[in-house]
Parts: sequence; C-alpha cells; structure tokens
Amino acid sequence: MFLPAFTDAIWRACRIILDVRMHRGELTPDEATDFLVEHTAFERANARAEVRRYTYSPGYQLSYLLGKILNALLVDHTEYDIEQLRRTNALMQAGESLYGPDFSQKLGNVVGNLRGASYRVVKPLVIKPSQNIGVVAAKYARLGSAAARAGGIVGRIIRRIGEDESLVESDLLSYLLFDGDYARELIELGMHDADAARSQLIDFFTGG
Repeated sequence: MFLPAFTDAIWRACRIILDVRMHRGELTPDEATDFLVEHTAFERANARAEVRRYTYSPGYQLSYLLGKILNALLVDHTEYDIEQLRRTNALMQAGESLYGPDFSQKLGNVVGNLRGASYRVVKPLVIKPSQNIGVVAAKYARLGSAAARAGGIVGRIIRRIGEDESLVESDLLSYLLFDGDYARELIELGMHDADAARSQLIDFFTGG
C-alpha cells in the first residue's frame, strides 16, 4: 500500500513542476517526457500521453494542488478536532467504567480549577455532503456563465479550468466560485442532507 501511494505522490509533484515549467517555456514536451520517465514509474508512451494532456489544460495541475492545500488547511483541521473530541469522550467513558459514574464530575472539578472549564462527554454529529462539491463546482465552470459573472482574475481561472474537457471535479473552484446558481445548488444540497438526517439533528439539539 505504501509504494503505490508514494509513487502517486511523486507523480503529482512532477506534474506541478512540468505544468509550470512547460508554460513558462523552460521545457519542451520531449524534455518534459524525459523528466517524467526519470522521476516516476511511467513508461515512455504513458509519459508522452500525460505530457500531451498538460498542454491541453495549462494551469489545471497547479489549481488541483491549490485545491488540495485548501482542503488540508480547512477540512483536515475539522476532522482532526472531531477525532480529538472522540478520544476525549472515550477517555471520559473509560474513567466512568473503571472508577464509577462520578468520575467525570470529579475530573471536571479538578480540571475546571486549572483551565476554567471542565471536561464532559460531547457527542459529535457529522453531516457530510451527499455529493462531491468539487464535482458540482466543475459543472458550473464548464457552463461558462459563472466565469463571465465573476470577471477579473477569478473569472479567468474559472474559464481556464472549465475549458478542460476532462475536468471531473475541482476542489479549488469549490472555494473560489462565488456564483449565485452554484450557491443555490449548494444550499439545496445542504437542505436535502439536513432533511435526510432530521432525526439525528433533533436528537443532537434536544439532547435525545
């Protein structure tokens, strides 16, 4: 499992380098092919096809990386916080199992004096979108109207990404696309997902 993941990471790093250097005129397609063969496990024919794809959508490889960076900055931290909450809950529950039901209260009294707030079990509720938001964003990028309404550099980025016929999803656009039609679809998606989790939400807010 480690080697394929490592190879995939190298390939993704290489394609960012090639995307930038090719479109700055620093590398020819043949040189880019050689670079890919040297630094990845690609056969030459596959490397040549990959480089050819980069020439069709300049900037897309870089935008893909930027989208993943934004995910790491915003989404990954949330998932880390939820995991920490679950571990704290498990610790509190284990303490009650070992030392009795008043364990949490006693711990809370001690900790409260030290940090100004006590520990208690807080059950997390996580509702994730039932659709990939990056896919939804890519759909609106292909329509072209979103780029026209955005204007400026954001509009040019949206237009450039949308021109890639192979585009399936775009995490970067899901952050940049402040478009009314796109926002309405996200709101409808959120309402749909919340309705599907109605009973969980009621229990969460009422302590059920």
